Amino acid sequence: KLAVILNKYEDTEILIEGHTDSTGPADYNLDLSVGRAPSVANQLTGAQVAPIRFHIMGYGEDQPVASNDTAEGRQKNRRVEIAIYANDKLKKVAEQKAG
Repeated sequence: KLAVILNKYEDTEILIEGHTDSTGPADYNLDLSVGRAPSVANQLTGAQVAPIRFHIMGYGEDQPVASNDTAEGRQKNRRVEIAIYANDKLKKVAEQKAG
């Protein structure tokens, strides 16, 4: 479903961010988070979303959304987030319409 929506709005870019919990060394977690984001990008590419639209980031354990002191919190921190935003073409159109 996500790919259908992304393909409907082709004048957008897609930020894919990988995150981890704090278990293990920080450098390992950074590498792991950098690997998570392309996995999602590959799935979207397979669903015909143009890969040129992707911006991939990995943050390791640096941006937790929950405490790493509990198993539940660590599970929430192991995630990939996707943000969709206007590309330069769409921004220019919006600026022209705004006057």
